[in-house]
Amino acid sequence: MEDQFLEARRKRARGELLSQAEAAVLNGPAPFEGRTVSLAAPTGPVGVARRDEAVQDVAFANGDDPANVRVFSSQDLPDGPSGNQRGADLSRSAASVIEGVGRIFGTEYRFYDSPNSEARGDGFVLRGRRPGVAYVRAVEGDAAPLVVAGHETYHTFTSAERARFSAAIEPYVDASDVALLSFLSDYTGGRYRAKATELVRVGVSPTEVIDSVIAQAQQDGVANLDSAKLREEFDADIFGNRMEDSGFWEKVFTELKAQDRTLLIKIRDSVKQVVSYLKSQTGKVRGFNNDQ
Repeated sequence: MEDQFLEARRKRARGELLSQAEAAVLNGPAPFEGRTVSLAAPTGPVGVARRDEAVQDVAFANGDDPANVRVFSSQDLPDGPSGNQRGADLSRSAASVIEGVGRIFGTEYRFYDSPNSEARGDGFVLRGRRPGVAYVRAVEGDAAPLVVAGHETYHTFTSAERARFSAAIEPYVDASDVALLSFLSDYTGGRYRAKATELVRVGVSPTEVIDSVIAQAQQDGVANLDSAKLREEFDADIFGNRMEDSGFWEKVFTELKAQDRTLLIKIRDSVKQVVSYLKSQTGKVRGFNNDQ
């Protein structure tokens, strides 16, 4: 049942037509609900295949030797409070919340560590290679794993969902010069500070700032992404950073209510889980540079 459920979920993520049997599997109780299956020490051929698949994905994404990759589910991680500081291990409780958010969005979360992971980023998705699966590093990096998970969850949205989310958050994103410039500098070498500062000063929207700066960067040959991909990264950072900001989501939900009620419900339920977890933690969860 578990392998049938995972394959049906991946077909749905790829936009493929499901058979009646596959739809019934997805609409029934999730085989992983209420429990997790070990990736570090799997039992049975299905579990071993999942572990090997995860190891190969991390090695592919980070340029690691598979022999040096470690993969985990929440039950494989240490119990106790989150360290909430760079270098701290991801806790079992935080990983369980991430897995719960994944279930809401139909995403299977896997956790990992490897020699190259610190330099290559704290999470990733492989939409073409492994739809319906997202990876988060099991060590705190530039941002807290919970924030990274929100970022990667956004990348699992359909293109239509991403477009509706962008439109809904546009009026409520704080495009301050420091925050937005920090984000843009990752992709343009920080060459357009004066241009972006002036655009922000006169009240230009995030979309217009991004489009203007990336167009100039492309003309100069220093842009790493096109404007659509850059906007997706920007929105993914916002989605991860704002998971704990209930006031922000109340405004966004008002915008989404008439556009996409299904997406609204998914986001609302995930935010509830995150907020409930964060109430038990001390300190502020560290976010990405574009929206501290």
